[in-house]
Amino acid sequence: MRRDLTLSDFDNHIMNGLEFCKKVYRFFEQIRRSQGGVQKLRVRGRIEKKLVEELIPLAWYIQSRYTPSRRLRVRWTLGSQSYDAVLLSSGAVAEHGSVPKRQYIELTSVVHNNEHLLQGLINMRGYAFGAKGISRDPKSKVVNSKPYAYHHGEAEDELVKSILETIAVKDAKGYPSGTVLVIRCVPETLILGEEWEYVVQQLRNANIQHGFHEVFIYESLYRYSATLRGNDSSKA
Repeated sequence: MRRDLTLSDFDNHIMNGLEFCKKVYRFFEQIRRSQGGVQKLRVRGRIEKKLVEELIPLAWYIQSRYTPSRRLRVRWTLGSQSYDAVLLSSGAVAEHGSVPKRQYIELTSVVHNNEHLLQGLINMRGYAFGAKGISRDPKSKVVNSKPYAYHHGEAEDELVKSILETIAVKDAKGYPSGTVLVIRCVPETLILGEEWEYVVQQLRNANIQHGFHEVFIYESLYRYSATLRGNDSSKA
């Protein structure tokens, strides 16, 4: 019988990329199937937060980049260093300089400020309206949920704005050359494929300047994704 996984099974261990992904998803299932596991994943403690906001996004990025000509090893680190993981590439594309052999990975999320209140309300009542209609009474601390009607394109434009702001804030901190920024996006409403394409096009039209090797953005429900190249994207 396999023992339960903990964060220490991932912390500072160099692993084959696909084995890392397999382990991450087993960790997710382990928590989900535990007593109160779904509720834990909604209202995240330290372990669930690291899993949902770092380990799973890192696994998704690895899956998007692992090919027969690019094999990956990864080391995720639990700590306060200026990056979250190191990615080591080997194979033809790394040997020919198409991608750096060593890269740093920074992981972050774009979510509405009320997302934690929304998830807590779902746990408590079993339902809630969207994050934008959530409020907390300053005196009683009671959380209320009201429906909010979005205007055409409002939710997508808000997502574009948040992503651009996140890239700018992260870029200002300064990271080692070749760093990849992975952004997990949680839209305020369900987003269709054509709406995601609109978001991506608006981001590219903005032509934001940043020093990351690339910015990988993905939507966490339907797994839409896109890559925004950086100023040093040609560096090996």
